[in-house]
Amino acid sequence: MTRDAAAMVTEARRANAPVVVVEVRRKRDHRTPGAPEVLALHAILAAPGYGDSRYRVVDLAELAADTPATTEAALTIARDVAAQLGAPLDPPGAIDAPRWLARQGPSPDRSWTIGWTRTTWRDDGVAVVATGHATVIATGAGQARHRAAQVAIEGHARPLVIEIAPFDGDAGDRCIYGAAFPVAAGDPFALRAAARDGAPLSAILAGMRAAAPAITPLALVVAVAEAFDLTIDTLAPVGAFGRGELDAAGLDAAIGPAIAARRAHWALPLALRESGGVAVGPVLRAAYPAVGVIELMRATMDAFEVGLDTAKAAVLWACDGQHDASVDLEVQARRRR
Repeated sequence: MTRDAAAMVTEARRANAPVVVVEVRRKRDHRTPGAPEVLALHAILAAPGYGDSRYRVVDLAELAADTPATTEAALTIARDVAAQLGAPLDPPGAIDAPRWLARQGPSPDRSWTIGWTRTTWRDDGVAVVATGHATVIATGAGQARHRAAQVAIEGHARPLVIEIAPFDGDAGDRCIYGAAFPVAAGDPFALRAAARDGAPLSAILAGMRAAAPAITPLALVVAVAEAFDLTIDTLAPVGAFGRGELDAAGLDAAIGPAIAARRAHWALPLALRESGGVAVGPVLRAAYPAVGVIELMRATMDAFEVGLDTAKAAVLWACDGQHDASVDLEVQARRRR
């Protein structure tokens, strides 16, 4: 992120709060070997922030500082920004030096009033939306939002969705709390296998209802969400199908494309399960370009009911193709199914 001094001053003043200090800190991306050093500029405002009830940090820019000349040029810009804002400059120390905010001592508690929206579902699959405000005590907006979400959740069963009002121009927080795969819906891997083999969702759900006539529309919604890695708030057509308000063709047209779009995600745990814990490494490597490391770990945990540590080890060992036997041994030793 690079900007000229005028743009940084404009950004610092956007919140209409006094600028206490312009912080300059040395920074290097430790994830990238040989990454150059930069100077990161931050305006510290006298306003409640995400992590502190007294101060808000506004990121202004990252300026090249890999040579004495570029470092001095960056400091010249920082001094100019501080002068225009009428604030002192906190000069850079070592890369691991405590930041200005950390040197101010612990953030005190204060009262926050946070708006929330909660979506729950009735057994007939109909969404129920409620809004409200929670007044909580917290040391920063981040902690306050978390505590407000807990207030909104209290007493309500999953599945549910909680949306927390925006803070300082961000998009707000949105948390989806899924429910366990319904026992009445059978086996999620059976649903995935049927979809992989070409069965439309309407046929899959019809078979489910034939096996469990009393299954509720909400259980159908949860089953589809959990089996096919979809978010519950996008599955209103499934609830409508369960209530008899939408026919098979309408259901397949509405949800079929979403299931197809997530195929790489829901088909991976199925492929791992069907491997029986043998030749797990090649399955993981083949899926990696489409889903990434985190999804590989999730799928391994889902397929074999192993813990996160085992899933991490399996994925790391599978990466280079030289430890496939170790991957299989680890999974087979730890798996619960």
